[in-house]
Amino acid sequence: MRCLIYLLASFIVILCLHGFSFTEEWELVHGIKELETREVAAKEGVIYAAGTKTIYRSEDDGNTWKAVFSLEDGI
Repeated sequence: MRCLIYLLASFIVILCLHGFSFTEEWELVHGIKELETREVAAKEGVIYAAGTKTIYRSEDDGNTWKAVFSLEDGI
């Protein structure tokens, strides 16, 4: 009986937590050319995102991005 209660409680917990899982939905971000983003920072309505070789800036809540700094290949 005790085993059945633990099993039922575990099942209920799993069902409840399933709604909080992360999805793997990806969305195209206009202006960012790199696949990997290292850091993101925001201040006073401006968002900065750093890729491996480029820093991007957005002034419209992340809808569009512009490269503001970039390293040359080989650096």
